[in-house]
Formats: sequence, structure tokens, C-alpha cells
Amino acid sequence: QKIIAVLSIGLWIAAGIYGLIFNVSYIDEAKYIIKGWLIFNGDIGYYTTRDFFYQHMPGSLLWHGLGQMLWGPSLLMGRLQSFILGLLVLFYSWRLSRKISGKTAGIMTLVLLGLCPTVTFYYSTATPQSLLILVLILGFIALYESKFILASVWFSLTFIIRENFLFTLLAYIGFLIMVKRKNLNSLLLNLLVIGVTLSIFLIPGYPGTTNILKNLPWVNFILPVSQSEKEILGMYWKEDLQSLGLYWRAIRDFGVVFHAWIIIGGLLIIDRIRKRKKFPLLKFNPKQLYWLFLIGITGFNFIIHSWAAFRLSPRAIISYFPYVAPLAAVIMAHGLADWFKRVKNKRLLILGYVVLLGLLPIAVRYGANFAIPTRWPDLRLINQSGKKLKPIVVNKTKIIWIAEPISLFMAGKVSYYPLINHTGFYKPSADTETVRSLGFWNMTMLEEWLKEADLVVIENNKMQLLGESSQAAELATFINNSLTANYQLVWKTNDLWPKGLKFYQPLGRPEQ
Repeated sequence: QKIIAVLSIGLWIAAGIYGLIFNVSYIDEAKYIIKGWLIFNGDIGYYTTRDFFYQHMPGSLLWHGLGQMLWGPSLLMGRLQSFILGLLVLFYSWRLSRKISGKTAGIMTLVLLGLCPTVTFYYSTATPQSLLILVLILGFIALYESKFILASVWFSLTFIIRENFLFTLLAYIGFLIMVKRKNLNSLLLNLLVIGVTLSIFLIPGYPGTTNILKNLPWVNFILPVSQSEKEILGMYWKEDLQSLGLYWRAIRDFGVVFHAWIIIGGLLIIDRIRKRKKFPLLKFNPKQLYWLFLIGITGFNFIIHSWAAFRLSPRAIISYFPYVAPLAAVIMAHGLADWFKRVKNKRLLILGYVVLLGLLPIAVRYGANFAIPTRWPDLRLINQSGKKLKPIVVNKTKIIWIAEPISLFMAGKVSYYPLINHTGFYKPSADTETVRSLGFWNMTMLEEWLKEADLVVIENNKMQLLGESSQAAELATFINNSLTANYQLVWKTNDLWPKGLKFYQPLGRPEQ
């Protein structure tokens, strides 16, 4: 068991280091790093600065902004912050499993996590996954240690880090009321702790933080949402993202990436049915309430994140599952530990483990779209691009950058009206006032910005993406026409990241 545990830890660390260097960079990394940097620099106030577009809670923003403040613009630093938290996730998952089910279950948790390094890849990107799951695990550890005040803080922070976990916080409050209903003073104290924790983060961002809640399902029960807001929130400019083929691809890819867990989980269920053993969740005692709560929270978040992923892009389920994957491993490890103790021929289990290890390279390459070491990593290309861009943008103060923004940030600049490049914030509505208040942008607002910009940079692939639907094609046509009428092309290059950048300056201004 010790050898397997050490091997699993080694796989987790190796996959994390690999991810630090070779993960393919994408828009989410830039969002958290750039926004956090702007906040810590005092350039903006989260959710209160006009035209500061952001649809997520401030927790991860502030965490990654702290690293950027200390080290300056750095994609590597953002990834290192997540990687370090990912190591803590591994440790505290082991500790939670030991606390619930004993030493063998702790090792089985390490085995399960080691068999799915794709989770670790996401914990090596500058995104909130590792921060969120770490806080959630610490919340359950606090529960099992009967430290309810601390648990209240941790569960409150899950919502502060990611708005999707509002329902997790509400479930915890309901659970708290059930457990503490006979101890009114303790219940009120915990509710006060939750209220104070939320206020620290929500009040500075009011009223912008309420806009985030308007994006959540069933929000009409919480906040009044006008008809115009409903229409704008319901707009989505991408088309053909809900085809049966994409659903099948999502299920197929998820099955490949998490093949080991699916096989092990299936065998555990068959074993329980064949042996007619009672599932542990059917027993009730004080500790069992925590166990049921753990299963309920894990299952609910898997379902709700799968639903959210399918609405966004079906394959996003792979990137959303790491929000709860370690908790799923803790649950599976409970049954796996019991099975391990009952099986007399341990060699068969070791053989099965070796077979699953052998399938890992296929699963990672086929089911997860990550870079391979035969090409230059994005991280290096982005750093080089930042250095090349510095002399080009040094005197520019109002840049519209319709491309992946991380290279511009590495050059010490951000786009005029931050993150206009993130096309997911575009809403094809003529109701500019409502669009602006919800934190989105439309063509009217873009037209205003184009009158003031001193540099416009367009990525070819981004414009092609904009042309994939009728609504987005209208936006692409508008941008092209505006550039033709009012700007001149001064430079185009494939030597920067991303490739295919075109640089435009307003007509009548000298080329720099």
C-alpha cells in the first residue's frame, strides 16, 4: 500500500509540473490574472468600476491578483499558485478520507486521484478549480472535527470563489439548521459568521455582485429580474452547440478521461449488489449525517456543473468536474477500502491497477486536449510575445485587443475597457443601458470605444469564430467596416502568440 501511495503521489506531482509548462493557455487564465492584477493595482474596484466586465465572484480574482501584485505580470506565477493549492488538495483529500473511513481509504483516495492526472492539469492552470475544491474539502474536515464556526467560514468562501456554489452554501445553511436546531445560540453564531464572511466580499462590490446572481437558474426566487434583463441574459450568439454529436463527444471524452473511476465504480456497485451488502449511506448516526451531506453536495454539484457545461459547450464537463472530483474520490475510496480488505488475492487488484496505469497515456492524449512536449509550450511563446510587444504598445493608452489577451498583459498592458476581447460577454441587443448594467457589451458600446482607441489589434482566428453564427457575423462585419473606414493596417505578424495578429492605428496618425 505504501508503494502504491508513493507512486500515486508521484503521478500527481509529475502531472502538475507537466501542466505548469505544457497546458494550453485559454481565455479563463487571462481573465483571473488580469482582473486580479487590476484590482490590486487600484486601477479598478471589482464590480463597481463602470465597464469592468466580469461575471464571477471575486475570490479567485483576488487570490491570483495577489500573486501578480507580488511578482508582476506572470502566467507562470498564476499557475504556480494553483499548483501549490493542488498539492494541498491531494493532502487534505487523503486526510478527509482517513478521518471518515481509516488508513486504507486514505491510500485508496490517493490511488484514485493518481489514476486521473487530467484533474491535476486543471489544478495547474490559473483558474479557480484548485482553490475552490481545497476550501470545500477543508469545510468537510471542519465538519468531521465538529468545528462548525470554521466550517461556516469555508462553506461561505465556496460561494465567494465561484457563484455556482451558492446552492452549496444554501444546502450547508439548511444542514446547519437541522444539526443545530436544539442549540439556538450556536446556530445564530454560525449564521452570523456566514453573514460577516459574505459581507466582507459582497458589500465592496455592490450592486455589481447582484448581477452575477441574475445569471443563475431559479434566481427569480431571490432577486427581481426585469423582462429586458431576462431577454439579454438569455441571448447566446454561438450556434449549434447543443447537437447530439457534441453530447456524444462529451460523454465519450469524459468516459475516456475518467475511465479508471468508471471501471472501479462499476465494479464496486456490482460487488455491493452481488454480496447484498448494504450501502453505507443507509445507516444513520451523527457522523453519518456528515457522510450523507458529503454525498449530496458532491452529487448535486456534479449534476449542476454537467448541466451548466452542456449549456455552454458539452465537452466543458471535463473541465467542470475537477470542482468536485477529489470529493468523488473520497466517496469511492470508502467502498474501495472495504473491497480491498475482503479480497484475499491482492495480486489481482495490483494487476488491475497496473492495467489502468497503462491506459493512462491513451486517456490523457485522446480525451484531453493538452499540449505534448514535441512542441514549444504556450508558456514560453507567451513570455517571448510579451517582450516583443512592449516597445510596440508602450505609448498606447487605449488599446482594443480582440484576441487572446495574455500576451498583451505580459507586455504590461491591458485592453481598453478590460477584456472586451472575451466574445462571450457580447450580447446582440439594442438595449445598451441594460447590457451595460449587466456587465456585457454590444455593438453600440464597441462603436463608442472605436472612436477613442489609439490601437486596435485583431486575431484572425477570433474573427473567424465571430463569423460562425449569423449574430456574430454581423458583429464581425461591423468591426471590419469600422476598421476599413477609420483605421489603417500598420503591421501583421505570425511571430507572436496568438498567431495571425493585425495591428491597426487611427487614420491620420503617424505609424509607430
